[in-house]
Amino acid sequence: MLMMSQNRLAARDRLKAHNDYEINRKTEEDVRAVLAHPSAQDEALSQIVEAMAARVNGSPPAKA
Repeated sequence: MLMMSQNRLAARDRLKAHNDYEINRKTEEDVRAVLAHPSAQDEALSQIVEAMAARVNGSPPAKA
């Protein structure tokens, strides 16, 4: 019984580690894309500024 529980925990841990890896890989790709392209940086910054301005003004941010 104990071995079955340990196997389930190990499988769950492997799945969580795999999901974490995939998320980290995707995030790294996104960061590289933004850093590699100044126009992408400008677009990302303008979206952030618009969202912040919308919050300050009390309206929801515009959807892109």
